Amino acid sequence: MEHSSKLIDDISNLIQKFKVPGLDLNGALQGRRKDVEALLEVTRTAQDGARSMAYKQADMLRNTLQDLRSVLSAQAGTDGNRVDAVKEAAKKALSNIGELADIALKSQADAFDTVSRRTRENIEELRTAISKGVATRTGTQTQ
Repeated sequence: MEHSSKLIDDISNLIQKFKVPGLDLNGALQGRRKDVEALLEVTRTAQDGARSMAYKQADMLRNTLQDLRSVLSAQAGTDGNRVDAVKEAAKKALSNIGELADIALKSQADAFDTVSRRTRENIEELRTAISKGVATRTGTQTQ
């Protein structure tokens, strides 16, 4: 993110040298800075979600292998224990699938919230710019 901020700062300094009356290029550039920051936040959220899922999957695999070892090492005469162990492993697997779905859902919801927030900000910035443009042409002041 620091690299993109430096790039935008450099562009902003360049814009200051070539000011165009009636055109707020710096304001537009600041809006794009916020877009880039939002995109980077979405990327971080996606990476964090993927990392969480990978850790959870590795943990699930370890637990499943441990459960499998337990089932395989059960006494031959205790078929009831094996059936119970298989049932318990199936319950754990279903629970794990639910946890993975929750992790994915949270990651996607967080990313969507970031994009939605930035979209609302862009709409508000556009409304403000339009209001200023209309006020400038009609000679009135708007807040």
